[in-house]
Amino acid sequence: MNRKRFEKDKATRASQPLQLVHSDLMGPFQIKSLKGASYVLTFIDDFSRMTFGYLLEHKDQTFESFKNLRL
Repeated sequence: MNRKRFEKDKATRASQPLQLVHSDLMGPFQIKSLKGASYVLTFIDDFSRMTFGYLLEHKDQTFESFKNLRL
């Protein structure tokens, strides 16, 4: 069998901080945290790979957490 060669990744990467931010919202979890959070929100800066995580009680807190994001 012959296998095709993998082409080099053509995806663009961020060239400066905060140019591209990845995020994910996970939950609700059955077991809540000690302070009542049942969701986890993560932000990852593509340039620096710096990761921030937030514990949320409700999904509607997502946008407020994004506005308060300090890198």
